[in-house]
Amino acid sequence: MGNKVKQFSLKNYLHDKVTELIVFAVLLVVFAIFCRAFGLKIEAIIMIIALILMAIIGLGLYEYFRKKQFYEQLQSNLIKLDQAYLITEMLEQPNFLEGEILYDVCYELDKSMLEKISDLEQSSRDFQEYIELWLHEIKSPLVALNLLAEKNASPEFGRELGRVNDLAEQVLYFVRAESSAKDYLLGSCELSEIVKAVLLDCRTQIQLQQVEIITGNLTGTIHSDAKWLKFMVGQVLVNALKYGATKISFELEHEAKDSILKIRDNGIGIAPEDLPRVFDKTFTGQNGHGKTGARSTGMGLYLVKTLTDKLGHKVEIDSKTGNDSFTEVKFYFGEHDYYKNVC
Repeated sequence: MGNKVKQFSLKNYLHDKVTELIVFAVLLVVFAIFCRAFGLKIEAIIMIIALILMAIIGLGLYEYFRKKQFYEQLQSNLIKLDQAYLITEMLEQPNFLEGEILYDVCYELDKSMLEKISDLEQSSRDFQEYIELWLHEIKSPLVALNLLAEKNASPEFGRELGRVNDLAEQVLYFVRAESSAKDYLLGSCELSEIVKAVLLDCRTQIQLQQVEIITGNLTGTIHSDAKWLKFMVGQVLVNALKYGATKISFELEHEAKDSILKIRDNGIGIAPEDLPRVFDKTFTGQNGHGKTGARSTGMGLYLVKTLTDKLGHKVEIDSKTGNDSFTEVKFYFGEHDYYKNVC
């Protein structure tokens, strides 16, 4: 802040008053000349000028220290505040005209800003509620279409419906992830049930691509939000299917105080230069279209990372391209006191 806001120092204060000081000095010289012209003794002139200077310096110092207190409080509080527009809430009413005007202007600006923020927050909540309602409503026709696709033995149609459902889920969880409100419910989750539900949702595409699914040891209870965790595991599975995997494995391992879910596939892998950015929003990298031809939105892994952070978990990814290519995603579920207390 020091480089952006000028400090209220004595040097700056005098620099601001330099014009007034020059005019005052000229007037004192003119005053002395007139006094001398009227025959006033030099000693008397010096005494009068000294008294005038003492009065002016005293008044100037009084004004300086009165303003200095207000402006130092203003700048000090500005440094401490994360939301600078709330500055007037931390200030005392000043006792000089310029400060009162500044205070009133800042107050009106703060009031206008808070009203605008309130309107935007309400608009955001209304939009979020509408999107969530629309996404819940769209689920019914999607389920009906899936049933029709199965009856008519149309796996390709079912796969495309699966993509539509996945994109709808991404929108729903993006809205929830961006919301400041906590929309998750922590509790005990059976990981085997989570994986089973995810595989069931993706069964059409798994069968169509003839993917081998390997489920190792998944016995264990973790503390998380079952709904959010199912979505995250689903996004990893969808990515594996999209990028040409013919074999996908799920396994739960225990290491110190962490339970680690490892999801490994033998797809085309992720280029080394893309790995550091795979969790960035909308990043698609070199494999933007995948092997199935479906264009990537770059939102799946971003949402996975965002939701794991909100839940207090951790996610890592490792990959290799070329011969023996693979991608492995690891979810770390810690046995922390936080989860023991809230679950």
